[in-house]
Amino acid sequence: MHQFKPYMITSFTDGFLRFFDLGSSKLLGRCQIHSGIEDVNPKKTISQKAMYEEPNQMVDHAISIKILPSGNHVFVATKNGQVVLIFVNSWSPLSIKMESLISIQTSINSFDFSYLEPYNKWLVGTGNGKVIVYNRKDFNSLNQEIFDEQKPPQFDFMDSFNL
Repeated sequence: MHQFKPYMITSFTDGFLRFFDLGSSKLLGRCQIHSGIEDVNPKKTISQKAMYEEPNQMVDHAISIKILPSGNHVFVATKNGQVVLIFVNSWSPLSIKMESLISIQTSINSFDFSYLEPYNKWLVGTGNGKVIVYNRKDFNSLNQEIFDEQKPPQFDFMDSFNL
């Protein structure tokens, strides 16, 4: 749910994120997140036509959606271990750009960002009992710079803790 505007983002297990305008009760649009893992046996194509089609990717679904204080940046963590940043250029009509930030190669159970430094730090709770801390590469705690679409942020692994 957006903090200031009547917009909501929902996740479905088919891999789609759907964006809704609650004021007019309409669907603004949708986007799909893939796991980045291609078909395990790409040589099983049968026809010549199948060789030119996209590889069969596993569909991933979001388990956590966090809208940052700017209202135009959204963190999405997926079940199969991806963290994606969505730049919302326009809510209506919907115009977005997705940037994959990291892939931790294990399932994610929870995700949250620092409320004191929302653009610089976040935590990931994994399925194998770890909490992982990530920090923005060009981190400056005195200056909370909003993400730039032309130069997407990079995050570094800081530490992990066993639970």
